Amino acid sequence: MYFIKATLAEVRHQAKRTRTCHDAREIVIVPSTPAAPPLSLDEYPREYRPNSTATLKRRRWSRPIGRLNISAREPQAINVSTTAPRASTTVFIKLRFDPCTTCESEVRPYEWDCDVEYYVRSRTFYTVKLLDEIPSISMMEANEHVRMDSKFSKSEIRQCSSHSWRLDRLSRMGVIQSSDENSPWMTTLVVPINASKTLTPTFLNPLSARRYSLVLRLSIKGLYHSIMELEVPLQIVCDTLQHSTPTIAREADISVPLYFRGLHDLVSDDLAALAIDSETVSTPIEDDRLPPYTRN
Repeated sequence: MYFIKATLAEVRHQAKRTRTCHDAREIVIVPSTPAAPPLSLDEYPREYRPNSTATLKRRRWSRPIGRLNISAREPQAINVSTTAPRASTTVFIKLRFDPCTTCESEVRPYEWDCDVEYYVRSRTFYTVKLLDEIPSISMMEANEHVRMDSKFSKSEIRQCSSHSWRLDRLSRMGVIQSSDENSPWMTTLVVPINASKTLTPTFLNPLSARRYSLVLRLSIKGLYHSIMELEVPLQIVCDTLQHSTPTIAREADISVPLYFRGLHDLVSDDLAALAIDSETVSTPIEDDRLPPYTRN
């Protein structure tokens, strides 16, 4: 911890005593570092869950109406060097619903209301011997000199309603591309993520490391299903050179980062009807851009 201490002394020539008052304030000193490229999940098979699937039912003991698959990727890094009240980013959750053949006519995904609960998990690794690679849970279990401390932030809930769904057998112009009636429904949830500006940025040195992940839990009101939970990497950075203007995220302003090229269907014209409950957006959302990355 760092503190700035100020002392004020009143000195009088005729007085035998001097009166002083002082005060101290804690300050945070953080190196300015840009975001690193997205983390490769193949190197950490047990730490992240980019996909989750659950069977949907109207009631606990009723017949299934279909299966829902959700997926997400690493969002843009959260920059704690911001003028907004809280640091923020945006995560895209892709939904794919495959209805049962017998219940297809009864299913109306466009009437569903979803809740997304999220929190930030921090993992701090430390060791008494020098590290030669990024630490992981697998390394900790195999190396007796490596230990880990895990903590969680307070969870928050986003309410997503009136989002548009698209039948996979229909093109963007509404033309039928497949004769299969049991076609999946697809949509994308755009979820604002807020975090405290006091978080220590992601770091790595020979004796310790700090990594973060974002845990997302989706639930659909009025339907019974098992827990659908995702966990994706998350970077916390302090980049003072990255200029940002706090704004509220809107559908027309949503753009896909460079490393979302393979998911170009996440954000499309069919999201025009997407709406996020304004009551849950309590702080401005930044529309920062990732710095360009080059490959050697």
